[in-house]
Amino acid sequence: MALEEGPVATFYRIVKTDPPAESDFLSYRALGRPLLRDTPSQRRSWEGVSVTSTIDAARALAARAPSLGRFIAILELTETGPVRFGQTGGVRQHYDLWGESGDMLAAVVRVVPI
Repeated sequence: MALEEGPVATFYRIVKTDPPAESDFLSYRALGRPLLRDTPSQRRSWEGVSVTSTIDAARALAARAPSLGRFIAILELTETGPVRFGQTGGVRQHYDLWGESGDMLAAVVRVVPI
């Protein structure tokens, strides 16, 4: 996969399969889950796909919620690419991604078991 020019950011997403599928990169909105509190920050997160900025944070989350999946997809994104990202949720290692699930899947450079 060729990345666009610009700084690369690495993110970690818990996924169910190796290789992952587009369905591993769907937002709660795309999955049809209800928005529990309609505030700007909650809506923004509901429309995004949750990731962490460290593999240790992803592993810790997977230990707390094993139903999320058994693998960690490692994504590399650029600031100028089709997938936008931002820190959300008030937790230092938590980010959300916004964009098409296919573009997120295309950004996966490696998958590791948890």
